[in-house]
Amino acid sequence: MEDPEDTEVVSSEIRYITIELMKIASREKKSFSKVASEFIGNAYALNSLIEESIAMTETFRKEKTDTR
Repeated sequence: MEDPEDTEVVSSEIRYITIELMKIASREKKSFSKVASEFIGNAYALNSLIEESIAMTETFRKEKTDTR
């Protein structure tokens, strides 16, 4: 069961992101769908970079520990 407070925070963040994406779409004269798709693609790309960085850091730490 989800915490109602967490649900409220997520809903608030989604509303904020939606408004910002609508502003970008209007300013760039693109559809909201196009801008939202670009945002989601960028979010997935960022997530992948973060995961790669974590994996590299863990590998580095393991190698450093193994050489002691």
